Amino acid sequence: MFGLFKAYSSELVKTASSEFKSDQAVIIDVREEDEIKASHIAGAVWIPLSLIHSDTDKAKEMIFDKASSKKLYFYCRSGNRSRQAINLLKDKGIEGTNLGGIGSLKKEFQVESGTMDCCS
Repeated sequence: MFGLFKAYSSELVKTASSEFKSDQAVIIDVREEDEIKASHIAGAVWIPLSLIHSDTDKAKEMIFDKASSKKLYFYCRSGNRSRQAINLLKDKGIEGTNLGGIGSLKKEFQVESGTMDCCS
C-alpha cells in the first residue's frame, strides 16, 4: 500500500515539474521566512500559511495575480501545512494540489537558498 502511494507521489511530482517548466503551473511555498531562506524551489511563489490564515482574501488576490488560469501546486516541509493551505483556499474557490514536502521535490525541481518576495 505504501509503495503505491510513493509511486503515485513520484508521478505527481514529475507531472507538476513538467507543467511548471512549461509555464502551465505555479508552485506555491507556504512555509515561513526562515525556512525559505534555507531552501526553496527556484521560481516558486511564496505565500506563507500564516498569511493565508490571517488574510485569505489577500492570499487569493496574490494567487490570481500569479496564476489566473494555471494549475496550482502547494508544498511545505512535510505536506501538512500545504494541505491546510489548500483547505483554507478551497473555501475561496481556489483549487490546488498538495506536492508534500520539499525533501521529496528536490529530484525534479531546481532548489536554491536565499530570500523570496512575498505579499507585495
